[in-house]
Amino acid sequence: MFVSLPSIPSVTKLTPFVTRILGHNPGPHTLQGTNSYVVGAPSLSRVLIDTTSKGIGLQSYLDHLKTELELCTTATPLSAILLTHWHPDHTEGVTAVLDLAHEIARRNTGIAEPIPVYKFPGGPDLKKLNFYQGDICDLEADQCIPVPLSDSNAVHIRVIPCPGHSVDHVCFVIERNGSPIWLFTGDTILGHGSTTVQDLPAYMNSLCVLRTLVESTKGQSEEPLLLLPSHGVESTDALGKIDEYIANRQSRINKAMEFLQSQPLDSWFNESDVMQFVYPEVPESLKLDAMINLRHSLFWIASRRGQNDQSLSLCAFASVGHTRREVTAECYSNMLASAERRILASQSQPIASDGHAILCAEWDWKRSST
Repeated sequence: MFVSLPSIPSVTKLTPFVTRILGHNPGPHTLQGTNSYVVGAPSLSRVLIDTTSKGIGLQSYLDHLKTELELCTTATPLSAILLTHWHPDHTEGVTAVLDLAHEIARRNTGIAEPIPVYKFPGGPDLKKLNFYQGDICDLEADQCIPVPLSDSNAVHIRVIPCPGHSVDHVCFVIERNGSPIWLFTGDTILGHGSTTVQDLPAYMNSLCVLRTLVESTKGQSEEPLLLLPSHGVESTDALGKIDEYIANRQSRINKAMEFLQSQPLDSWFNESDVMQFVYPEVPESLKLDAMINLRHSLFWIASRRGQNDQSLSLCAFASVGHTRREVTAECYSNMLASAERRILASQSQPIASDGHAILCAEWDWKRSST
């Protein structure tokens, strides 16, 4: 059952050194809106993690961010902008944020020093999508970005590649004395519900990477690890939240497997029947997202049939007009990536392409003994 989401204030001081700014872009996929985080000592130059999207809420976001950044009165208020991934609800606000930070910097110091924007390689070109026209600095795995907490004390934001939601997705962790204290999970883990996935095997591996990070340092710090998602509320039970996400994905996979095992060998079935079995509670507005996740689960099962059921082999066929086409896992992943770029670039306007038509069609699946 889907419940209403708790309200998130426009500005929340989560710790003395982490402030959340709400993106004012609520929606089915952004929940209450995109969370961006200002990290560091307020009087010093800080780091911003993610921005928001263009639209009617952008100015409200900028107004609240301005109030926060103006706490720095002697320097450039931002030393860097870090992006968890390329999606517009995280990147479209970059230009406006840079303009704001430079305005405050000129007031403070008389000059506007360049502020680097970082993103992990992969995904589409932000310039071609008209999300952000400036330069991007490539992030690297385990790269550390310094964040001053005082004039003599600093911590580092470490980069953790976590593909799955998108090919370029990263999470960020801040550690103190070798133990993580703040974990910024982007869209890999949300504050409510589940996220959309482009590559399920990569995504499951990313969850395991985060779990290993948290589990390996459990109990080593007096501070509770704060999990900070890009959508939804924070959590002080990082391990529990990660396990919840792993269990949720596995439960959907298990339900899909249960349905498959109820079907006779060499029989065809329509995926709408599987949908009803695996996602009986999904609202109409999220049915396509659930269908995408269901197909991921079925391809996941097919790729691991030697581990699950020696007799289980799956193939998928999509019918578009008079054409019937087999769809492989690789083909599906490529179509998803292409469709995602086109949809996000056009802000959900209709898209005419064979790949999009196949994605939106209902598929027939066959369980066979070969």
